[in-house]
Amino acid sequence: MMQTKISKTLETIIARAAFSATKAGSARLFRDYLALELLAEEGSLAYQLLATRLKDWEIAQVRLRLERELLAAQMRPQRRDLLPEAEYRTFEEELRGACKGVCSVSTIHALQAIVADRGTETSRIMEMYGVVPASLEAPARRLAAEEQRSEPRPEEPLRGR
Repeated sequence: MMQTKISKTLETIIARAAFSATKAGSARLFRDYLALELLAEEGSLAYQLLATRLKDWEIAQVRLRLERELLAAQMRPQRRDLLPEAEYRTFEEELRGACKGVCSVSTIHALQAIVADRGTETSRIMEMYGVVPASLEAPARRLAAEEQRSEPRPEEPLRGR
């Protein structure tokens, strides 16, 4: 049975987001920090997917709005639930579970999961720009098909895991 792997790019982005969430002291905001990292990674498939739906200035606006929301959220009192490490491991497992039959989970899958999670600020902000789960499905399939036809890219799965 083939095990679903997390791409190198996504693993790196998840680690950066977990660090940011830890620094902010909020596991609850992990997915929003992950979205912020995805928006900063211009070479990722998630960024390419967003670029099919939004103009460059709109992507920049989404990033700015999200940064502002994260700053505001840090100022609000919050209860501590999961540790960020536990949250990102949970997120990785959710991605693997949702992507059964796919060899590698990429940044596209992470973006789709975040946009679909109505509990995130990212989902609310993306919706303002017309980016909803249904609007990402066809472009995601198209990008994934193009990716399989082309050579391996930076989003190939980690070896030895």
